[in-house]
Amino acid sequence: MKNLKKSQLILIAALAIVVVAFVVYRITVRPPSEDLSPEARVAAILDKGGCLDCHSANPDLPFYADMPVAGKLVQEDIKEAMMKVVAGPEKRSHLKNRKDLKETAIHEAGHAIAMYRLPTQDKVLHVTIIPRGRSLGATWHLPKDDTSNLTRNEMYEEIVSLLGGRVAEALFVGDISVGASNDIDRATKLAKDMVARYGMCEKLGTVSYLGGDELFIGRDYQSTKGYSEKVAATMDDEVKILIDKAYAHCKQILEENADKLHEVVAFLLENESMTGAQFADCMEGIEIRTDADVTLFDSFKEE
Repeated sequence: MKNLKKSQLILIAALAIVVVAFVVYRITVRPPSEDLSPEARVAAILDKGGCLDCHSANPDLPFYADMPVAGKLVQEDIKEAMMKVVAGPEKRSHLKNRKDLKETAIHEAGHAIAMYRLPTQDKVLHVTIIPRGRSLGATWHLPKDDTSNLTRNEMYEEIVSLLGGRVAEALFVGDISVGASNDIDRATKLAKDMVARYGMCEKLGTVSYLGGDELFIGRDYQSTKGYSEKVAATMDDEVKILIDKAYAHCKQILEENADKLHEVVAFLLENESMTGAQFADCMEGIEIRTDADVTLFDSFKEE
């Protein structure tokens, strides 16, 4: 019993030391939250594979951004921290020739324009051709709300936007690259889920064919198919029909907005990155604001 009380006292003392150290750190190192603008405190990025809530992540953001000597956290630090957390640090030492940069710009512009012209898709937040992590560029988008109840049309239009990079390459580069591999994987998975999991295919009806039982075979578990080879062939056909339809839809969008795509590409080649507000200016045919007039957080403001 004495040993138990002693261990409890040690634990309480350790916790007290941690609390005191944290308070001292907040006072001497970290800037108060009042130094942050309201826009910087309310920011969220959704990349269908994960979500970053910048408001709740604020206490840790200085560790992901290059803090100024004065120790004051500003909007640009928040922006850089968000990018680092989700996609990794910039790779400015990564050597790319003009041809590669242009192809990346065309790819990302294709995603952004397709997303902008699809009514159910998220708002474009940021477009860049600066390499981060394993990606050569990125198109970031902002969720309209926190819903996870996707409709058939929302899922279909997401497939269309995912194909934007590949379609843009085919139309405006004249060749295709491996850069769209992840987009194609995600589009195919979405199409398969629509057809075989969520009963969104008229030919197969309101039946779920995925999520079969697992059996232990040898050293590993393997999923069993609860449907015939004929049904499997129908699934493959319906998935391809859906992907082909989305591809044709995306191609029509990009062909109709070819002039806008070239403007976005030219801006990216000159500036490397484009905020959502600047992208919207380009798409609406008005003068694009400069970096001095716009920040990343303008995209979070209510319309």
